[in-house]
Amino acid sequence: MSAEKSLMEPTDDYLSAELSLSEDDTLAYAYVANTRRADPHDLAVHVGTTPAIAHQLIDRLIRLGLVQSDTGSGLATVVYPEVAAERMLGEAARETRRRLHRIDEIRAEYAACLPYYSADDSWEMVLPPSEVQIFVDKELGRATDEVLTIQPGGARPSATLNQVLDLELTALKRGVRRRVLYQHTARKNMSTQAFVQRIARSGAEVRTVNTLPDRMIIIDRRLCIVPSRPSDNGTPAGVVIRKQQLMTFICDLFERFWEAGIPFNSDAGEDKIIDETKRSILQALVTGATDEIAARRLGMSTRTFRRHLAAVMTELGASSRFQVAVAAIQSGLVDAP
Repeated sequence: MSAEKSLMEPTDDYLSAELSLSEDDTLAYAYVANTRRADPHDLAVHVGTTPAIAHQLIDRLIRLGLVQSDTGSGLATVVYPEVAAERMLGEAARETRRRLHRIDEIRAEYAACLPYYSADDSWEMVLPPSEVQIFVDKELGRATDEVLTIQPGGARPSATLNQVLDLELTALKRGVRRRVLYQHTARKNMSTQAFVQRIARSGAEVRTVNTLPDRMIIIDRRLCIVPSRPSDNGTPAGVVIRKQQLMTFICDLFERFWEAGIPFNSDAGEDKIIDETKRSILQALVTGATDEIAARRLGMSTRTFRRHLAAVMTELGASSRFQVAVAAIQSGLVDAP
């Protein structure tokens, strides 16, 4: 294919995998750059392939505009990669910039309606369930300084973690500080472990505590998103809080939990985790909480809660829940209600 053909106008599949460079493509480019030749037989030896495939590599580099070859002399020259990329992608890049500019214009036009949406209470805004995740994703994309999350409930579904991973990593690459609080029970979940390892490698900090309040996301300490749960246990709406006095209180609350937290990837606090879990189970018995409510507070299933409870009863030598509660108060493990 001629050099002129490589400068063709972009087609619908212009940004497809066809434009991506393989390792062999890069090795072929290096060969031409060093030898100033486009000899398939020499290239085959250099790359470790057959002359037929080497010939395809050279043709491909010519099509991509990275190599110019003189078929008469067998000589070839490489093209500066950024120049080749601009020739191949220039129109697509310009079209993308035009589209992004238009998107910004439309966002600004929509934003003009914002004061009227929350005019009755400028520091609080309620989002219907269908809009919550869109709003969260948009604000995470705008974050510049720090994002703090309180995520109760123990382990999160792997599909949810996979869905948010790219957004998390993108924010961390921008230099946004990321701190996340889970409950201790999340430490035992393999999907959560893998997720935490991925974001921790990029600089995120994750700790766990025994109990947490409801979920909240704090973005740049300028706004906080919390759920508004319906009485029928349906999908929660979202409440966006912006009032500075409330934000100061919420951020202070986060810091208090953070100071008490144990780093997710540390085994040093295992004894503390066991002790906190035992005390919480005993406190639930003393206060008369049902197994279901107590389990939810601790971020575990009812079955797991009952298994922990049986272990505590055995440890204290009690044969009934009443005896466990009395023994816990008398030993000072928990306070009387």
